[in-house]
Amino acid sequence: MKNFKRLFCSMLTRSLSREKSAGRIRPCINPLADRHILLRLKNLVLMNSYGKILLVEDLADSRFMLRRLLELEGFAVIEASDGEIALDALRKYSCDAILLDLKMPNLDGLQFTKALRATTQFKAVPIIIVSAYDDDLTKAAAHAAGCNEYFTKPIDLEKLTNSLKKYISQTHPTGH
Repeated sequence: MKNFKRLFCSMLTRSLSREKSAGRIRPCINPLADRHILLRLKNLVLMNSYGKILLVEDLADSRFMLRRLLELEGFAVIEASDGEIALDALRKYSCDAILLDLKMPNLDGLQFTKALRATTQFKAVPIIIVSAYDDDLTKAAAHAAGCNEYFTKPIDLEKLTNSLKKYISQTHPTGH
């Protein structure tokens, strides 16, 4: 954590300068240095996180808010806007758990869950559904497809993060 704080402060001091005439702080962009610092920051965050979450949500505003909340809780987040993009992301990146909306274009949450559970590589990855649908039939279909847990929007963030931590600790008992 010390390295993270030191690097973060370094990034801030390099990225800001005082403009005397206007009396405002304005970004000083050094693309190579800033890119290097941001890559190092990203790696430190991933090393110090509770785990990597693949967030699959088609609504950009919902995805943005959920990502920010999860990051504040200490999770690293990979985003996808539908099931097809999520499958591509899983081929490129590993993740410890998946947060998934049900109703999405191209490949919806149920189809995505069934496709994932049919593979040997991703069969054990915890899948948590986050949906506005609160009826028993939809919940039963989600569980039958292979999801581990189902949360109805609006989400109780504390319950969601506790659930994520529980599933990640079961799949990675030594922790992150």
